[in-house]
Amino acid sequence: MTEWQLIETALKDGTEVLGFDGVGQRVMRWESSLLFGECWFIPGSTKGYGDGLTNWKPTHWMPLPEPPKALE
Repeated sequence: MTEWQLIETALKDGTEVLGFDGVGQRVMRWESSLLFGECWFIPGSTKGYGDGLTNWKPTHWMPLPEPPKALE
């Protein structure tokens, strides 16, 4: 796992990353939306973009870890 990086360096190509806003962390990805414009999308949330909180502003990010290998 790498260290937290400033949000200005985050990937904005649709890759899911882990974001931190000073309070909590969420899986997120950068997207463009006609309704919300460009913003951090929270996959799996009930309302989509920042759970309806389009003002959620992450300050840091890091790549997601590799998932564990399947048991054979």
